[in-house]
Amino acid sequence: MLKNNLLKYILLISLVLGLISCTVPPKPIPAERGVVPFEAPILQLDSRLERLQQARIETAKKADWVSYIQYTEALWEQSTDDQRALILQDTWITLQAVELEAQQALIENGASRVSAWGWLLSSRQQQGLNFKRALEDLQQVIPDASFSQNLIPELLAHFEELRTKPRTIAVMLPFSDRLSAVSEQIRAGILKAYWQSNQNDKLIFFNTKDPTEILHQYNNAKQAGADIIIGPLTPEAIQTLMDNDATDLIALNDIDQAAPFVQFSYRNQYEAQQLIYHLELEHYRHIAVLTSDNETDTKLTHQLQSMWSKSHAFPLTVQSYPQRNPNLRAEMSKVLNADASQSRAGHLSRSINQPIEFFPRTRQDFEAMILMGDEKQIAILQPQLDYYLIDLPIYGSSMLTPDSLSHARPNRDLKNIRFPSFPAALETSPLQNGLEAFGWDSFLIATQKHLLAPGLMVHGAMGQHSITQTNKVFTKLTWSRFLPNGRLVPLYPDKFSPPYFGQLDRGLETSLSKEEMDKIRQDLLDEITQPRFEELPVRPSFTF
Repeated sequence: MLKNNLLKYILLISLVLGLISCTVPPKPIPAERGVVPFEAPILQLDSRLERLQQARIETAKKADWVSYIQYTEALWEQSTDDQRALILQDTWITLQAVELEAQQALIENGASRVSAWGWLLSSRQQQGLNFKRALEDLQQVIPDASFSQNLIPELLAHFEELRTKPRTIAVMLPFSDRLSAVSEQIRAGILKAYWQSNQNDKLIFFNTKDPTEILHQYNNAKQAGADIIIGPLTPEAIQTLMDNDATDLIALNDIDQAAPFVQFSYRNQYEAQQLIYHLELEHYRHIAVLTSDNETDTKLTHQLQSMWSKSHAFPLTVQSYPQRNPNLRAEMSKVLNADASQSRAGHLSRSINQPIEFFPRTRQDFEAMILMGDEKQIAILQPQLDYYLIDLPIYGSSMLTPDSLSHARPNRDLKNIRFPSFPAALETSPLQNGLEAFGWDSFLIATQKHLLAPGLMVHGAMGQHSITQTNKVFTKLTWSRFLPNGRLVPLYPDKFSPPYFGQLDRGLETSLSKEEMDKIRQDLLDEITQPRFEELPVRPSFTF
């Protein structure tokens, strides 16, 4: 009976940890990630227990972890309550030296107490909330284990302390050069997010107008006590910090290489992947793409072509048009093969020597069409679709996200187009534009970074963010569409998850009138955008 119960415990533990585990890093989480919340204790044991303690020490030196755990359990059973707490602390610290292979061997060991410690050690591979959940699940599954009553509560308390501990957040942005307007909008988004938070954290702003001084500014931020830094913005400044082994950054760009800090780019690096995933869900095979020669549109189109060709038999049919002075009807005619129909009609007219009436025949095999460009470009493409009587699902890119987000007016020229967008464009919010959403989310990621891991995400203004194994921010965009009247709505309303400010607005609206809400929002905007920067060479411009 006892053996069956032990097997049941082991099976339950494996199921629980299997459900909460997403990926396994190549090595255990180091001590600075919070898995060792206490110093090595000094054990004062009775002389009758010295033999067991000495055996523990010797087996630890030999890395004989099975014997070490067995001696530990024997020592724990014969000790007082005060001694037991110290023994468990000492054991947890000592077992941090266990490698992954040895840890797996402990899990597979036939002795239930040994395998239980193996499962506890495996919690080190969990990050953020997964670490907390792994401990809580173990505590429920094996409540009578030696570590369940003392050690797990201590680890959980330390995790909660780290989660709620106030942080100093430095923001490094160029406020005095050609990027000053961009920086001011990002700053406004950061401040709005801060204002809506519990405001326990401290913000310090640095004006990084001189790229050659970026390392000096980084050191200033660290000396000022910064736990994490938002910025810098330019790839050159990020590369400089990368070359000088900087850490604890939420870099606001992507330098296209792995880094020891988080890289968060305004332009979604994973949009092509999300477009293809959606098209595959719809089972489309023959797809036409009409793109401008704009650098952003061209890059995204190339990514689509490359990724699509790796797993699909039929290539994308791509036609490019010049962004300046385009002949849109001619370009649309080419992608639809209508120009060939016109050529045949012209040949026939010349052959019979008289004019003929005809309507150009377009390709009938396309199942969907993607139009690459911003809202102004795509708006003037719609009449060409109507001219050729195109009745296809039409897709666009995130470039169609309105500049003014949720305050945008309906645009009938974009009717029925589907595209990945920002949640902030679909919900009333204090954010004015995409760069403010970028600032809002950079603050959100900075304050939640210790909780994020592959498989865990935070709902931001730009989408659902998670951090990959390569320290890149993966942003899952929200699928949207323009109704026939031009109003922008979620493509899947039942799956739409608005950011926190949307939920807050709905709660306030139950007790405040629209006029009061507008007044509060305007006061918020006025209050937040007032700070200005003084020209101080070393010290931060301002702090609050």
